[in-house]
Amino acid sequence: MAANLETFMWTGTMDQMPWHMTKETMWGYEGEGPITARETITKAGLDWRVGLHPAAVEIDGAVYRSQDIMAIVRDRDCKMLGTCTQKYIPIQNTEAFEFLDAVAEGVGQLRYVTAGAIDGGRRVWMLAKLIGDGFDLEPLLGDKVNMFLLLTSGHDGKNSLKCKFTSVRIVCQNTLNLALRTGEDGVNIKHIGDPLKKVQAAREILGLATEEAEAFRKVSVWLAAQRADTAYTRDFLEIMAPTEGKGPKAITRAENIQKDLLMLSVNGKGTHLQGVVGTRWGLLNAVTEYNTHERNFRNTEQSGADTNKFDALFSGGVAEKMNLKALDFLLADAPEAVYKAPKRVTKELELV
Repeated sequence: MAANLETFMWTGTMDQMPWHMTKETMWGYEGEGPITARETITKAGLDWRVGLHPAAVEIDGAVYRSQDIMAIVRDRDCKMLGTCTQKYIPIQNTEAFEFLDAVAEGVGQLRYVTAGAIDGGRRVWMLAKLIGDGFDLEPLLGDKVNMFLLLTSGHDGKNSLKCKFTSVRIVCQNTLNLALRTGEDGVNIKHIGDPLKKVQAAREILGLATEEAEAFRKVSVWLAAQRADTAYTRDFLEIMAPTEGKGPKAITRAENIQKDLLMLSVNGKGTHLQGVVGTRWGLLNAVTEYNTHERNFRNTEQSGADTNKFDALFSGGVAEKMNLKALDFLLADAPEAVYKAPKRVTKELELV
């Protein structure tokens, strides 16, 4: 099984399969038709619950139970996923999907396309495509971009339920998280109180998805119309992987990244489409392709390669920061009618 990727499903065909799974190492579904939230949970291997039990230790044959610390235990195999205090309220996988279904009422229809668990079940995610007018974009002829809602949740006592807006460039499955118009990078819901009590507030925030999609349409069309000559490209690469003031090893690494980005800008997926190469749109997609497909993520003592990749792309990690850095540079001189940089924040909902 792929490092740290516990269970997984997706809709589509084998050549569209994300991550690096095979038929022998996945739980899931291969097909084009839409499936329900309940089917998605089952096919993704997420049809389990967690419960809280007093944490305990065994010393010299005697068992001592904590009065304050609780263990978060999965019912399927009695695996302990994390610890928490007594104030912690588990958000079950079914409740997370109910949350996403409720949000969908404010933004149109959803189609679940992928879901799974990483880090031994400690983290789960669901990705749903937004369906309806305004959510299927085409900055250039044949270069389609779809809009999605990504929901992540944790059963480790650390990670909250989070829902955010993201885009995927279909030709190469590049991912770019968005906060173009509102600056609100999704919604965080802590495991305190009843999470479903705040569905209306979350729906109001994520109901701006139509406006975010329109903002992305303006940005992507403008980027595709802006030529990127040799001097501009050189400045862009230096911003993405700085060499100035670095030591020899750091310079070598930066130069290698610059070479990779330059190669992807002219030979990457989607560069066969007219109007991609030599434009700022092409440079942006070189960065997102590098982070989504080419960048190496290693197993560490703390977590596996898949968890590290997920955090880098979707939890404010190095890949997401690099994507946003590229976007900010490429849009630095865009007219306000196209883009006005917001202060990116994450909305936290207090549950009482």
